[in-house]
Amino acid sequence: HAAIDAAQENVDSARDEGERRTALLNEALIYVDHGATDEALQAMQRSYELAGAIGDTTNLSADGIVIADIQLAARRVDDARDRYLTSHDLVAASSLPAALKADNELARHYDIARVAIAEHDLHTARSEAAAYLSGASAKHNDARVRQARELNGNIALEARDYPVALTELALADQDNPAAIYAIARAYAGEGFTVKAKELSARAEHLNILPTLPYVFTRAAIAGATRLAIADSVRGTPH
Repeated sequence: HAAIDAAQENVDSARDEGERRTALLNEALIYVDHGATDEALQAMQRSYELAGAIGDTTNLSADGIVIADIQLAARRVDDARDRYLTSHDLVAASSLPAALKADNELARHYDIARVAIAEHDLHTARSEAAAYLSGASAKHNDARVRQARELNGNIALEARDYPVALTELALADQDNPAAIYAIARAYAGEGFTVKAKELSARAEHLNILPTLPYVFTRAAIAGATRLAIADSVRGTPH
């Protein structure tokens, strides 16, 4: 666990709050990558408390969203929903500029849609995803439009509509490991096992700096691998 030790040293040696917050986020990323959800949440809670101590609404909300992302990836769906709503409400009730508040409301659609997917609530997921794509398109925000296409692809995956999933995911960010893994799962659903394995391996071993989508993807692949191994040991078809 040399990476964890190094991350903790970076937190301890941080010269100011900005460095400490960055170090805590990096520590959380490493913990997620090691499957240590509680430790990742503790690191982000420390960052959240740093922002709270100086009344930094923007970073309080941002840290809350990261905490919710970690909870959602760990299937702690109720906790994630509550944290997303609290984080978005914080910005909505603040004195931040109107443009930031409008972007916050747009992002709310994205987060509620992801929670709905986890709850298998396709009606809500589709409604929120449509609002997100519409808002992103109106703002000509290409990054959010690509994110909206990934969201639509994940909704189609949940519905087991693999052709639609592949169509939507082709319009997502092709450098995002989460999108690549979603494409892999869509190909697996269509029965293209070799293609799916190739894409999963690519998503797992991308040569990029650690990001939340990357460590969440690696953790998801590790979980799917463990499940497949357990099924094969039991002789359960998967």
